[in-house]
Amino acid sequence: MNEAEIIVAWGEVSAHLWTILQFWASISFGIIALAHFAPERLNNFLVAFVIFLYTVFSFMCGGLYLSDFELLAALYEEADILLSERGEGAIFLSKFAQYQNMSGVPILLFGFPSIYLGCIAYLIYRYRGERQNG
Repeated sequence: MNEAEIIVAWGEVSAHLWTILQFWASISFGIIALAHFAPERLNNFLVAFVIFLYTVFSFMCGGLYLSDFELLAALYEEADILLSERGEGAIFLSKFAQYQNMSGVPILLFGFPSIYLGCIAYLIYRYRGERQNG
């Protein structure tokens, strides 16, 4: 790959990562809204079904995020090889290679599970609270 192809591929993969995060976050907010605005309409089956679907969806998004992150790691390896071949003449490529340290692993290890558990906990909390009060 040449320098331009690496940069274009990096932009496409980064945009896909951002799309995954936005889509997953919007579904998470939807679950919070469901728990907040309609707890009286929930029943045991519906709560279990929502938790099941959200779990499957979260694992799917996590898998997509991980595969895109692996693609980014491969692009950085490609950039390092190209940079070692071209030397100091590739100023833009050398700046691109410095972004390797900005990892998406903390989001995957802490962000996804924290938001996932928070959404599920709030859904159960609101459902139980409504059943006890009503």
